[in-house]
Amino acid sequence: MRLVIIIIAFLSIPVLGVSQNKLKVMVIFAHPDEGEIYAGGITTLYTQRGHEVKFISLTNGDAGHYAIQAKELAERRYREAMHAKEILSLSEYEIAEYGRQISNEDVFELFPMLGRVYMVSGKSDWLDTGIDVMEGQKLVIESTGQILWNLKDRKYCDPDGAAPYTRGVNRPMPGAGSGALIGKIGLDSGGFFLIGTNSEIDAFKSGRLYLGINDDNTQDNEGFYRIRIQ
Repeated sequence: MRLVIIIIAFLSIPVLGVSQNKLKVMVIFAHPDEGEIYAGGITTLYTQRGHEVKFISLTNGDAGHYAIQAKELAERRYREAMHAKEILSLSEYEIAEYGRQISNEDVFELFPMLGRVYMVSGKSDWLDTGIDVMEGQKLVIESTGQILWNLKDRKYCDPDGAAPYTRGVNRPMPGAGSGALIGKIGLDSGGFFLIGTNSEIDAFKSGRLYLGINDDNTQDNEGFYRIRIQ
């Protein structure tokens, strides 16, 4: 069995060298050292064949030790990462807070097929998404989470809003449930539309897209909705 495994390994290695073009490989992980632990072997195979490999850690590793303080621990993880960069012949090893801080826009630039992700607080009046839509443009919006929309009675809802229908004519959309996720195009627009948990929207005009909570008083709310826009 050991001989078979060795043969398979040796037969599989040249596959990485089939491409005549120089590849750019990116390994993204949550904490420093996970790239080395989980992808160190395959990374070495790529770099030995002249391909570029970049590591990106989404955190700086400043938590999780019983004795070492956060700043000291982050600096230690950074030194370890730079040593691993040399050993593995990486083109780059990027760590959050020790280089460019990775944002949602950075993730969208790397993986546009995933869409943009936003966190909308239950206390939010209107969140500027930074997305300028064109009339007729189609948007797919998905949202999850829950908010506390009635502090006194401790009532929660998901992005579809409270059910059954609750009174409150001062909400932006009186006909939709309290606490529902809603949107509008243009900051001063009164053309509100319900988004809820899943919506496919045809923009009825051009302008900036805003997200909000359908409530007449958002300041006593709690919680968040997580929204993905494609």
